Amino acid sequence: MWGVVSLTGIITAHIVQPDALDIKIFLMLDLGVFLYHLAISGVCFCASCIFNSSKYSLIFGAGIPLYFFVINMVIKLSDDLEFLKYVTLNTLFNTRNILSGSGYGKEFLTMGMLAAMLYVTGIVWFQKKDLPL
Repeated sequence: MWGVVSLTGIITAHIVQPDALDIKIFLMLDLGVFLYHLAISGVCFCASCIFNSSKYSLIFGAGIPLYFFVINMVIKLSDDLEFLKYVTLNTLFNTRNILSGSGYGKEFLTMGMLAAMLYVTGIVWFQKKDLPL
């Protein structure tokens, strides 16, 4: 999906405003969004694999990403709440660093490793689970 979005964006930008799009930065933004979504989907997948009840699966699988979103909104209300940025994944997708062209490698690596760990944890947990019928 992100490959199609990236390709469509590049083609559209080339048609509408030729040579106005910095393709490298655009692709890095798309890669960042992809890794962020992969990490969030890892949270959802892992919660679905751990819990037998859909109630708990939805509470954690949807609640944690919603918590990240709400905390991100609360941070923007006051500078005194800036410390809360360290309890959310949204901080790892820093568009300012991507647009400046440096300082985003560690965040990308962290999101990728977190996504991989969550998916592997979910798979291992599900394989060892005794499913109730």
